[in-house]
Amino acid sequence: MLERKGLTRKLIMFVLPVLACGIVQQSFNAVDIAVVGKFVGHEALAAVGSNGPVIGLIVNLFMGLSLGANVVIANFIGQRNSDGIRKAVSTSAALALVCGIGMTIIGLTIARSILQLLETPQEVIDKATEYLMIFSTGFPGMMIFNFGSAILRSIGDTKRPFYCLVAGGIVNVTLNLVFVLGLGMKVEGVAIATSISNYVSAAGIVYLLLKETGDIKLIIKDISFHKSALSKIIRIGLPAGVQGMVFALSNVFIQSGINSFGPETVSGSATALTFEFYCYFVIVAFTQACIAFIGQNFGAGQYDMCRSIFKRCMLLSLVTSAALNLLIFAINPYAISIFTDDPTVAAHASTRI
Repeated sequence: MLERKGLTRKLIMFVLPVLACGIVQQSFNAVDIAVVGKFVGHEALAAVGSNGPVIGLIVNLFMGLSLGANVVIANFIGQRNSDGIRKAVSTSAALALVCGIGMTIIGLTIARSILQLLETPQEVIDKATEYLMIFSTGFPGMMIFNFGSAILRSIGDTKRPFYCLVAGGIVNVTLNLVFVLGLGMKVEGVAIATSISNYVSAAGIVYLLLKETGDIKLIIKDISFHKSALSKIIRIGLPAGVQGMVFALSNVFIQSGINSFGPETVSGSATALTFEFYCYFVIVAFTQACIAFIGQNFGAGQYDMCRSIFKRCMLLSLVTSAALNLLIFAINPYAISIFTDDPTVAAHASTRI
């Protein structure tokens, strides 16, 4: 538990690696967009970019459950409930596998149908479908990483998940260039690279949990659902997931409108959306800090500290996200040039920013 003295500094130190994780994770998609935008063309960029809201819709519901796992484990830590911690960890691992496989099935099943529903331009729908289907094969890795990170963050460890994600990011960039520039692949190349990188990050997080010595140690043979832990995770995580899904659903409707203007507009919007996500991850980082710190203090009955944590996280989130928005607005012509040389696409991206 925390003392009020130095609380802001501790929150910031917790947030920095989480924020870096969000930036690196978003960069998986950003690198895909940059590589196809620079070396393949604006139609390929539109194919990749038009999938952003669709992927967000699928991911957000299940990501809420990882937040539930974070809260439940942190709460048990505050209560010093070793048995509860172990059951929550094994349940989280089982849930990650089930959610990941379920998301893959959903992605493979509805890929083309949902893109048609969103009126994805005919020029890019085949490539967009191909990208989404290949990307979907990486969902289990994504879920394993995010649930594993939630477990480590419940004990205040934000650095090691970041290192795992950096390893995946390096693999993603390398394979993108190899597949697209070296082997002449297009949309399918960046999708395969991203899927593989998700499993690299997942392998790193699983290795760390297997090597743990405390109550959060992952024991493969013990992975199963424990009714009490599962109930708590779902009770907390499902509303968070639905909330995120509703937010993503609004972006899906917006994407449908954008798609009606053609590939160049879709490409410009996708480029701008990349920077919007960076700003969003600032908020997510402080949310993660709020969850982890309040979870432990609530479990220990320190309710005044919970209120203080909430207020400081809210203020820090507002200030830092506002500053980042202003920075992106100021440098947007230079930032956009990373993704495209097409003046029409760049103009659309600048308008959205």
